[in-house]
Amino acid sequence: MDGWVAKVAGPVGDQVEDIFYTQEITALHNPSFFYQNKVLIFHPNLKKVVCVDPKDKRRPVVDKPDQDPLLDLQSIPKLGGKRDIVSEAGFSFTFGNEIPSQLVPEKQENKLSPAVTSGAKNTAERTGVGHAGKEGTSQELDFGINRSEEDPQGDLKSAEGASRFQLFQEVITQLIELEGYQHIAIKCYELPKPITHRSAYINKDTGKPRVFHVAYIRYLGLPLLIVEVDMDDYAPKKTLSTRVFGFNSDPLKSFRAIMQGCSDNGVRWDTKIINQHCGVSDFAKHPQRETSVEGVKQARTPSEYKDAWVAALDRAVTRTRQQVNNTEEVTSQL
Repeated sequence: MDGWVAKVAGPVGDQVEDIFYTQEITALHNPSFFYQNKVLIFHPNLKKVVCVDPKDKRRPVVDKPDQDPLLDLQSIPKLGGKRDIVSEAGFSFTFGNEIPSQLVPEKQENKLSPAVTSGAKNTAERTGVGHAGKEGTSQELDFGINRSEEDPQGDLKSAEGASRFQLFQEVITQLIELEGYQHIAIKCYELPKPITHRSAYINKDTGKPRVFHVAYIRYLGLPLLIVEVDMDDYAPKKTLSTRVFGFNSDPLKSFRAIMQGCSDNGVRWDTKIINQHCGVSDFAKHPQRETSVEGVKQARTPSEYKDAWVAALDRAVTRTRQQVNNTEEVTSQL
């Protein structure tokens, strides 16, 4: 910002009057300012969290966290315990929608993400307020200083397709050539930021939000979404099945809630949220890269892999159509 002049208000240094401390910049406005290149913003304390794999291939196992802990005003937060973060937008900076800008982390922090126990019910937890103490038993309520006023359930952000996007397009193109299918569109979006602050939504290779691909199709008149989340930075250790969704009502709101739940759940499908918002749903596992012929393992060719993926998706879509038929049959008997 060399050469800029700003009108500001704030405390002046007690000893050196030439030093002016700015605690928060809420907006910068200049109607005549135009800069066609991207503006890069650096902050000395901003860290980029990168998920790393354990050297011994073992991850610490933790219980599923309580997403809605009970607020207990009488309890004392435990000193050094985990916090119940209500809202923490963190450091942000923008020139508005007209000028592209990007935050550039000064440091990198490697984080080993734990494995969450699947199937088990989460343990009910309590949140306390006030100063934490060694004798405390509850979480500490942390209503973040930098609170975001944006609606977390806003529109999904469009994104550039990942390397897997081309393969997904080819599979969908091959799928809709089958009888009964109609193609509408294929799009790519960023996974929404998790309110649980799980770091898995960041792609380890790019350092940017993970992307997912969506195919809008119809099968025998039934509108469906086929969703594929890019997990190539974890493959083959961790994968996520391709999902097929058919919604009860308000498909945009329902789809947004499902993808938010996936992000909040550490990039895992949340079946409870899916069942709440879908009239029909199913999944297709990714085909194995190898097949066994007479006891001998052989690598699938790219063409064979695509054929196997198309077949798996076709079975999943057919099952969703059958779910609708079963519901209509039961309804007709009432």
